[in-house]
Amino acid sequence: MKNIAKSYPFQVFRHRIYIPFLNLIDHMKDKYRKISTQKYIELEDLGISKKIGSRYESISYSKLKLLSLFSLNEGFSSFLDIGCGLGRPIIVAGESGYKKLYGVDVSSSLIDICKKNIKTIGLKAELECSDIDNYDLPSGKLCIFLFNPFGKEKIQDLIDKVKNRNQDTLILYHNPKHSNLFPNHFKFNEFNWNNFGLYKEKCFCYLIPAKLID
Repeated sequence: MKNIAKSYPFQVFRHRIYIPFLNLIDHMKDKYRKISTQKYIELEDLGISKKIGSRYESISYSKLKLLSLFSLNEGFSSFLDIGCGLGRPIIVAGESGYKKLYGVDVSSSLIDICKKNIKTIGLKAELECSDIDNYDLPSGKLCIFLFNPFGKEKIQDLIDKVKNRNQDTLILYHNPKHSNLFPNHFKFNEFNWNNFGLYKEKCFCYLIPAKLID
């Protein structure tokens, strides 16, 4: 009880001051771009079962910029956001220098807003409303961004699908709930953010090499 009481003021600061301040910064970055990506959207509000994955929420522009530049510097030429939502990761990837941009989401309403946001920015991306099981992964050296778009069964199916690609694939898995499904030898790098001890964020980077062709 003592530890809980000790942490309470920090949790109040986190939820009432720190996170709203960060959200305000990214809201202003949205406003500068004349788009809207700074939202929290529950799956139930989209008519989707919460068992499928996590709610839509944004990752900060600064963290996405860091991840995009990292993957570009590793030689990846195409960027795919699975569970693309309102499109912020795609937009940051495009602004960072990616020329081939892709997004997929099961919600047609989110895809429609994503298309509008990307068009406003002046970028071009191939977006598709689809379940990942029915989605054909783009060709080329592909960087895939994930923010827990679905549960462990589909994560495993995605890993199996990526293993069969004929090009290298880099997966950026933000706050990974199912990192245990990835073989350890695929782990290439990781990023950790402590947020002044208030809460932690992390992104695991998995490099899955091209399938060897007989």
